[in-house]
Amino acid sequence: MLRTLDADTSKFLIDPTSFANEEQKKILSQLLFSNESENNFMPNKIYTLTTDDNKKINIILTKRIIKRASSLDISDICFDVIDEKILGGGYFGKVYPILGTLKKINDELFFKNNKKYVAKTVFVKKNGISNDILKEYFFSNRVRELHMKWPMAFYHAVESKHQNVMVMQRLPGETLNKILDEDRKKITLTTDQRLELTIKILRAWQMQVQAHCLVHRDIKPENIMVNLIFPNPEVTFFDYGLSTDSIYNDNKPRGTPTYSAPELFDNKEMTHQSDIYSIGCVLGEIWRSKEHPVDEWEALNIPYMTQVKMAYEFAKNRPFEEIFSRINDLSNEHQIRIKYILMKMVSAIKNDRGSIVNIIAEFEDIYLERKLANLTEEDKLSIGAAYRASFLLCSTLNNLALKYNNSIDMEVILIQDAFKNILHSVPDEPVVITEFVNTLGIPVLQNKKSRQAVLDEIDTQISDFETSRRSLEILSSKIQSLVMTITKKQLHYTEEGLTKRSLLQKINAKINRLLTRTDCDLTLNNIVYLAYKFDKYLKRFNDEYSNLADQVSIIALQNRGDSDFSQTASSDYIKFSIFQASGHLDQLGDDELDSVFDRRLV
Repeated sequence: MLRTLDADTSKFLIDPTSFANEEQKKILSQLLFSNESENNFMPNKIYTLTTDDNKKINIILTKRIIKRASSLDISDICFDVIDEKILGGGYFGKVYPILGTLKKINDELFFKNNKKYVAKTVFVKKNGISNDILKEYFFSNRVRELHMKWPMAFYHAVESKHQNVMVMQRLPGETLNKILDEDRKKITLTTDQRLELTIKILRAWQMQVQAHCLVHRDIKPENIMVNLIFPNPEVTFFDYGLSTDSIYNDNKPRGTPTYSAPELFDNKEMTHQSDIYSIGCVLGEIWRSKEHPVDEWEALNIPYMTQVKMAYEFAKNRPFEEIFSRINDLSNEHQIRIKYILMKMVSAIKNDRGSIVNIIAEFEDIYLERKLANLTEEDKLSIGAAYRASFLLCSTLNNLALKYNNSIDMEVILIQDAFKNILHSVPDEPVVITEFVNTLGIPVLQNKKSRQAVLDEIDTQISDFETSRRSLEILSSKIQSLVMTITKKQLHYTEEGLTKRSLLQKINAKINRLLTRTDCDLTLNNIVYLAYKFDKYLKRFNDEYSNLADQVSIIALQNRGDSDFSQTASSDYIKFSIFQASGHLDQLGDDELDSVFDRRLV
């Protein structure tokens, strides 16, 4: 919308998610990319631009826009459009949904409608990215499921506070806290679902936290996102603001007292065993144990320091009161075994809490016993084989993912071999294979009803991954070749040549950063994800490379008249090398090609 205020001033009301015309797009692009110091553009605030003919333009945005760095290159800037509806938050900050992203492509501004991300804003004491936020970013960035972006800093004029913002994946589902609140009011989870959720939480911590050498230190239902898709609920741990490296531990006691191990109160080092304690507390609530009595203490106006002492004593002797209440289809034997596992997990003595591998195995045994209870002897053998093979394969794949000394090619071979070897123990019957893939919980294998169908799908996914990875590596080599030729033949001494070389190096840096994502735990799910990401960026990088190669060829052609390039055989060889590297030999003349070959320069 355009409204004239006076002869020299115009006012634009711009919705960044929907441009009314091309003029609005150009004006918004100029506003965003000309304000290098502005990281936070607020709605209903007037921003003033001055045009080349000294006319003033007043701009009012309908939605908030924040600046951030690209995930592949922090020097590449894009802008996220924020929905002001708060998803969650607390004293330190808030979480907002993102409506989409504004990015400049070939000097033109585009809006990409993408609601897969959220922005977490955190209040900080001073301007700049705080050390705590940087630490949280680097720890969170180890967890692929979060897709964490580089943080940015700004001053929030409305809140009158300095803020840092981190953009990350919007996780599907809802927090475990909300799920448990509903289950307390009215039982919403079946016993088998509680078992499935228990196993998934344990495996998620193993692969997302322990595997990445992290101690979370703030595990609680509010920091666990669950997408209730049974029989394979998706579980993601988030909020690594209090975390530490398990190897280079900062030895600081951190956490939420109601879910923390006694070492928090003893001011002792918190390790993986401390996380296991917290998970035990969370699992106790899944099995309907009474919540921590802190709310009761506060209602009785018990002094804070007294509450801390009481919480310490409670942590050392967690009782799991009223556990299994209103769960009527769980046998006494299984109740005893589950409570025994949980009591071990919350032991006051660290070394008595057990290993995550053994804890998972114990819950899987109970799950399998319940599944087989009402089957015939014949079905028990076949279905039991499917479940045991699935559990074994999960454990094998997880162990492979933890071995970082393997090459990518070796890891891929080991994944294929693991599937082939373990699948042979599963009867090749549709019902049995269905149980196997459902228990395994790998989305691309769902609906496969034969061993061969499973193996074929695995081969397809791995082949796609290998093809796209090698295509990126080949493109990287081509770019390096062209960069070396530009440098060797001194084309970078021209301003245009220097610019093209810089752009080529930038593309290559993005490719290398993308390829380093294979350094993560290379599970089959990650292979599928990486193949998708590689394909997505491959076309874009190929197009950018081809465009730059064309421009380099033109620069070489423009130098034909220069004595430094055209008067000797070496100048013809320069042009030959440029065009060979860029794939444009057909643009060289016959005389130039003859000159190169006559002097045996190639």
